This record gives sequence, structure tokens and C-alpha cells, in this order.
Amino acid sequence: MDPGKRKRVRRSGGPSRSKEGNSVSDASGCSRRAFLAGIEGTTTAALTAGSSDATGIVAGRSGRGSEHAGLQKGSRSIGGIEPARSERYRQRVRPRFDVTLDAVSDLGCDPTGTQPCGRALEVGLAAIESSRVQVRFPPGTYRFESRQRFAGYDAFGLVGTGAEKGEGEKGSEEKTRFVCPAGYQREWFRIERVGALVFSGIDWDIRAPNCGPAVVPWADRSLLIEDIEVLGRGGGDENLLMPRVGSPDGVGVIRRFVARDGGVLGRRRIGVWVGPKNRGVLRFEACQLEEFPNNGIYASASKGAIEVLGGTYRNSDISQLRLSGPGCLVRGTLVAVDTREYDGPRGAGKYRNPRGIWWEAKRRRATGGRVEYTTVSVRRGPSVGAVVIAKNGGAITISRTAIEVDAADTHGVFAYEPTGGHYDVPPRPWRVRLNYVHVYGTSSAPSIEIEGRPASNVTNSCIANGILVADRPVEDTVDQLQGLARDGRQLVGARTGCFDRAIGAGAAPSVPRARSRPGIQGDRTTPLTPIAVRTLLLVGMVGFGAVLSLGLCVAVGSTLRSLLESLR
Repeated sequence: MDPGKRKRVRRSGGPSRSKEGNSVSDASGCSRRAFLAGIEGTTTAALTAGSSDATGIVAGRSGRGSEHAGLQKGSRSIGGIEPARSERYRQRVRPRFDVTLDAVSDLGCDPTGTQPCGRALEVGLAAIESSRVQVRFPPGTYRFESRQRFAGYDAFGLVGTGAEKGEGEKGSEEKTRFVCPAGYQREWFRIERVGALVFSGIDWDIRAPNCGPAVVPWADRSLLIEDIEVLGRGGGDENLLMPRVGSPDGVGVIRRFVARDGGVLGRRRIGVWVGPKNRGVLRFEACQLEEFPNNGIYASASKGAIEVLGGTYRNSDISQLRLSGPGCLVRGTLVAVDTREYDGPRGAGKYRNPRGIWWEAKRRRATGGRVEYTTVSVRRGPSVGAVVIAKNGGAITISRTAIEVDAADTHGVFAYEPTGGHYDVPPRPWRVRLNYVHVYGTSSAPSIEIEGRPASNVTNSCIANGILVADRPVEDTVDQLQGLARDGRQLVGARTGCFDRAIGAGAAPSVPRARSRPGIQGDRTTPLTPIAVRTLLLVGMVGFGAVLSLGLCVAVGSTLRSLLESLR
């Protein structure tokens, strides 16, 4: 509804501020400092393309370390981003409201869920002449049985005043909940032509049979979606959330948005779809998206930068995170695939290709972006790779990251030759750079495969049982790599070595999952003991040979001296 000339009801001095959660912590067991301490002091391996014109790198087979090198239990940080910086972004996207309405006392909504709330909300807002309005919903259940559309506001907010989210509070009556009816599979809330938008503190209950609604929040300047949990598994093909920030200078923050049971395998439902009309920066902070049949976050068409900070993205088909381009960032995030854990209905479908991170750019011709301080794990599933750079994907830098691959025939990092595929060839540079990256697991596929991307390099990294493994001669590995370099140039600089202490990458789930994840916690990699033993044996053999050679030289010299004296 568009605000027109309306009766003024009540003014507020500004937006209501709910208490902040404790999801940001620098004291986690897997903090940035701890991770750096775990990897910077080690003798790690290095493989670098010897020339900026080198075009191919393939790093041998991966092998499993003694234990998982991933997350530490209890970490709740947001990717090493300082809490103050995160709060500054949040304040930037919180607008000032002139009018604040109580959904129950001012608008007459039923907080018991007996009567639908949509009509009362529509009539009440139609009587307000201000263009800066927020509606606050006290704890309770509010039914919405048809599409709710709000448009034309300079600032608009739907804010729940229930108890702050916390562990064990799922379904608590102290929270605010919007309930969707059975069989509803179309747009539920559409908010458009709004300068600034806030949608926070309200759970979306979609547990009714065959329920799969879509929420479409579009804003021009700023967008804040915060502290929302989706209760239930969405049916049908409608995407769950489709945010947009229209201005290139705009910012959107999606914070602690949780959907554990995304959709039905075999359908086309996406967790978060960000289309080509998004031009602002979208930051996903400490979110959790799991088990969607068609990507967790699908944002490769976005013209604005996408930042994924912290959180958990697990067991969605096609990919958990799909993005790329300058300014794009994945930091401190857990990305995991294990198709055995999916316990929802399958319909007629099955997992097709559940990648971890899919770096691709649709038709945008974009290049650049970073993945850092992140854990990517593919334990089971028909996946081509944990991190996959598509044919239309440009440059990427991966650093301070642990990649575990146990799924059969699955790469740790797989970069296609940048031919463009069905799209245009991406702009240069095309390089793939890995620094302080640990790739390991039982997959028989190459740990790292990079095709036709000049100036790519892998430095200061540990590829277990691959290019840089303790029990394999370095010469054999370098020969294998040299044979795969298309222009015949040697790939030099390989040294053996693996991490000799625990490392941590990423942040634990911001909202703990009820189902246990054996093996996801724990934090050991292959120790250096075998390397040290072999090194000592080699040094001993060389030393023994040197002593024998010296003794032989002395004996030969003595014999020659005696012979010369006898001839005299």
C-alpha cells in the first residue's frame, strides 16, 4: 500500500532498539589470532608457477590427515570482523521512524493467531500519512493468509518485540511469529519502492503442509533483515528470500537469518536469490542456510558486492554459496556437504552436484574476490569440487582456509579454463591464488586443478598426499606438474612439509544445530614426525656416504704416495 494523506496517530523519537545478541566474539576457540598462530609458524609447502605465462597447475591426490582440521566447538565469531564494525553497518541501515505503531493496541491484530492479521494491518496503515513508519509486533502468533504488499515509504519497518533469540528457544511463546497457511506457495510479503527497510525479530512459521512462501524485500538505500528464523521445510519452487538494494551506494545487512530445513530435494527452491538488479553491497552476517534443493545463496548475477561473514551453509544442492566479482568476500564461514545428513522428503529428486563454493558470474563479466579464514568440507555427495571456479568465473584469492574432501572423485579446488562456457569470456585477470591453504581428505581426485589461468600460484600451503606430502619424492611431483604445464615451462619452488599443530578455519554455526555432527569439530592435521624421521635417515645416509668417500680418498692417496716412493 502507498502512503497518502493520512491521519497522524502517534510519533516516536526514533527507532526502537532491541538488545543485541552475543553472536560476535573475539574469544572463540577458533579466532583469527588462533588461526594465524596455527599456520604462520609452520614449515609449509610452496608451489608457484615459475612464469606469469604458465597456464596449468594440477596438484596430485589428496589424503586424509589424522583428524579433521576444521572448526573448534563454541566459536561464534563473524569471520574475524570486529563487533564494532559489524554494529556500525547495522546502525547505518537502521533508519529513523517518525511513527511507531503497535500491531495489537493500535492496529487491532490478533496475537493468538485465531484471526488473520493482514486486513487489520492494511486498514491501519492506510490511515497513516507519514512515509516513515514502523509496526511493532508484541510476542505472539500472527496469521497472514494472503500476499502483503507495502510500497512507497521512505522508511518502513516490521519489527518483533519478542524475546531475543537464544539456544533452546525454538518455538518459544516469548517470541513473535508470522504463520503461513497450508498449501501457500507464492509471494507472502512484498516490500518495494521503499528507501529504507527493516524486517527483524520475527520468525516465519511455514510448518503447515505444502507451504513454501517467498518474501521479497526491496529497498533503495538500506536494508536490514535481522534475527529471523524460518520454522519448517518449504515446499514447492518459490525462492525463500529475494533481497535487493537498488542504489550503488546502498547497503543491505542480513544478519542471523536462519533456515535449517530449506526445501524438498528435487525441487527448485533457492534459499536467498540476489538478482541482477541488486546494485548495493549485501552483507550476510552469521546466517545459517541448509538443505535447499537449488543453492543456499545464489548471488552470482548481482551487480553489487556480496559479503558472507561467518555463519553456516550446508547440504544445499548445486552450491552452498554462488557468487564472484570485485568486492565479493567469504570470510570465517563453515561450508559443508554431506548428503547422508539430509533427512527431508526427496520427492522424485536426488542430489545432482552439491558444490561448496561456486565462483561464477553469469553475464556480468566480473573478476576478483576472496575466500579467507573459511572451512569447506565435502564428505559425501556427487560434487565436482569443494571450491569450483566456473568457465565464466574470473580471478579468486583463497587464503587461510582448510578444505576437506572425502567424497569420491571430488576436487578440493577446481578451476575450469576461462572460456566463458554459455556466457562471455570473463575479463582478465583469470589467476587463482592459494596462500596458507590446507587441502586433505580421502578423495582420489586431484586436490587442486587449475586449467588455463596464467599467473596462478599455490604458496605456503599443505596438500596432504598431494603435491607436497612427506612420503612422496618432490622430484616426482614436480615432473608430474611440469608435464601438465601447457607451454612447457617448469613449475618450480616446491618444498615438502605439513602443519605440525592444530589449525582452525572459519566460525562455528552461529545458531547451534540440534543434530550432532560427529567429526566436524576437532582440530588436528598430519604431524611432522614422519618428515623428521625421514629427514634424519636421509642426513645420516648422506653423512655415512661422505665418511666412506673421505676414507676411500685417504686410502687411495696413501697407496699412490707409497708407489711413488718405491719408484724412486
